[in-house]
Amino acid sequence: MSMMLAHTMLLADEAANAANDSPLGHYLLVLGLLLVTVSLMMRLRRRHQKRSMEPTPHESLERMRQMRGMRGDLEDLMVEIEQLAKRFGGQLDAKTLQLEQLLVEADAKIERLRTVQSQISDRRVTSTHAASPRTDSAPSDIPDDPLARSVYELVDEGNDSAEIARALNEHVGKVELILALRGAGEGGGGSEERRA
Repeated sequence: MSMMLAHTMLLADEAANAANDSPLGHYLLVLGLLLVTVSLMMRLRRRHQKRSMEPTPHESLERMRQMRGMRGDLEDLMVEIEQLAKRFGGQLDAKTLQLEQLLVEADAKIERLRTVQSQISDRRVTSTHAASPRTDSAPSDIPDDPLARSVYELVDEGNDSAEIARALNEHVGKVELILALRGAGEGGGGSEERRA
């Protein structure tokens, strides 16, 4: 600013010397003074704007109060979140224990079912072997039809008509007809074997 003021003073001095000589000098003097005044006014305005942007002590105090209030709200929110997390953790632990207990019960039931199934299979195999020596001694009982042979083999293994139909990709009625014909050819003894 001091440099600008010195420059303006030089211009004013030259203008004063020139003003003594002609009317153009008077205009230059007025123009120089006008430039100095405008530049000083602009600087004052900038300073005033900077000061107006800075908050007053009252505004600063109010902002600090708001920040403290927000901090308190955030702390309360954090406490609530922590309590929710603990509660959900406890619920998850309880559900996990229930699920583990149900899995143990399911495993025990599966094991019981396997035991019962193996016992039933053993009974079927022993009853089929004990009651039907016809496969070894009577070659006339073996049908010429490959489908009927497959049906007979599967029923001798202990499968029911629905499982046989599914395995051979045939209709259940067709499988039952083949089994009925087998029973009729044996005098009705085959159907009693399957039920045993």
